[in-house]
Amino acid sequence: MRTSRLTAVLILLFIMVLARPVYSSSLTLVVTTNRQAPAVYGVGDSVTLTGSVNNGSAVPDALVFFEVDTPKHNPWIIRTLTTGQTPAGPWTVQLLSVTPCDAYGDPIYTFSAGNDAGFNVTLRNNALSAYTAVVTINAFFSNGLPFVLMTVFNGTLQPGQTASVITWPVNIPVNSVNGQAIVYASVFNDYPKNEGLPYSPEQSATFNISSGTPQQAPASSALGTFNVTVPLASTPSLPIWVGNYSVYAITHYGYSVALAQTNFTAKLIEDITGPNGVPDGKVDIRDISLVAKHFDTVAGGPNWDPVCDLTGPNGVPDGKVDIRDISLVAKAFGIVVNLDP
Repeated sequence: MRTSRLTAVLILLFIMVLARPVYSSSLTLVVTTNRQAPAVYGVGDSVTLTGSVNNGSAVPDALVFFEVDTPKHNPWIIRTLTTGQTPAGPWTVQLLSVTPCDAYGDPIYTFSAGNDAGFNVTLRNNALSAYTAVVTINAFFSNGLPFVLMTVFNGTLQPGQTASVITWPVNIPVNSVNGQAIVYASVFNDYPKNEGLPYSPEQSATFNISSGTPQQAPASSALGTFNVTVPLASTPSLPIWVGNYSVYAITHYGYSVALAQTNFTAKLIEDITGPNGVPDGKVDIRDISLVAKHFDTVAGGPNWDPVCDLTGPNGVPDGKVDIRDISLVAKAFGIVVNLDP
């Protein structure tokens, strides 16, 4: 009896080892930006990240776990994307829903800028053993700018356990973009940059901030691909970081795992000077005055300063300071960003 029981345990362990996802050259994951490397964007531009999963042919129903980190190396975006179709499962730990709510967990779908919101996330352990899980919520304004990323659960679920987690308060910034916002919830065992994997597809819900236009639906993509577009917008209450952003992605399909990584840089090119003569993270009268001081100068000529040559007919510096450069700085007047230390 003891021998047969030991044999059964060994067989079960063998099956579990075989069932673990492994890295395979047959499964590939690619992530790129919409600009050639090195991908540099100005504050106010939009970054589009696209990718594909291939296993000899395009995989139409893969889960891609996706993370974008700021120049401070902090997660800014956490999403669990699909390559066109939602996989059928089953899911070890499953996200059931995410619902905007008040402090008591009651659903509410309209919040005012400067006030608090809440989110109720429900998840379930479908397995016959305990699992640890991490759940994040990631909220985006109607223009696609992320403004909240929070870990709302980090713990162990017992077999068959269903848990509801109410997160309150979540501050809605004073300078919010009015309109229909959206929140995404993801459940996983670790972050993509740590090669963690998602447990199940993300859940999402929409809610209104004051009033305005609904959020535009993400651009459609071909089966086997995915995309995310993020505006590099900066507001007084949410100044964006300038510097290098890191993108991590991981997918598992069948029992194979694939990784991908890329990066892009955000710059406030109109910020050319400050109190100490160096960029200070804001566009103000100093920047406009400096460009105006060098107006109508050309490369190699008297009074030439290359930092004032910001743009030209093709959107790149052209060896002269003209009305295009002054207009560019004037248009950016008032923008404030966080400087990468």
